[in-house]
Amino acid sequence: MREHALTQTDCTVCGARLDPGADWCSQCYAATTEVVRPGMLDVPPPAPVVRAPSRLRAGATTFGPRGRIAITAGVVGVAILGTVVFLFPYRAARSQVALAYPVVFLVPYSTFAWLVLRDVWKRAWQPIEVLQARPHAADSPGAERREAQE
Repeated sequence: MREHALTQTDCTVCGARLDPGADWCSQCYAATTEVVRPGMLDVPPPAPVVRAPSRLRAGATTFGPRGRIAITAGVVGVAILGTVVFLFPYRAARSQVALAYPVVFLVPYSTFAWLVLRDVWKRAWQPIEVLQARPHAADSPGAERREAQE
């Protein structure tokens, strides 16, 4: 009887009687809908979470300290290697124009390196505890025993 109260019994388009559990009306082929009573869709809000930022712990979207240091070393290593490679023409020719090669490499690379390292070293938010409403002393399971002892 309770299921019957939640399910539509007549077609909203043509008014024909619907079979229990029917997805369409057999007369006009209109889709049936379920009746929703007030309070059926009430969902309690999630419990609040206390979070702490950390640059040393790994998170869902960040690396731990080893990964962060390794990526930083890789970015710095590429910068040093690129500078050394682009300084070869200057060492060979001793031309002031050849000093533009490392500058042309380092200016865009420094922007790229900054963007990478900014994301690598961002804070990871670690949940500390979930705050939940504590039951009242009278509602707790051991309350009856405490009252009996008193």
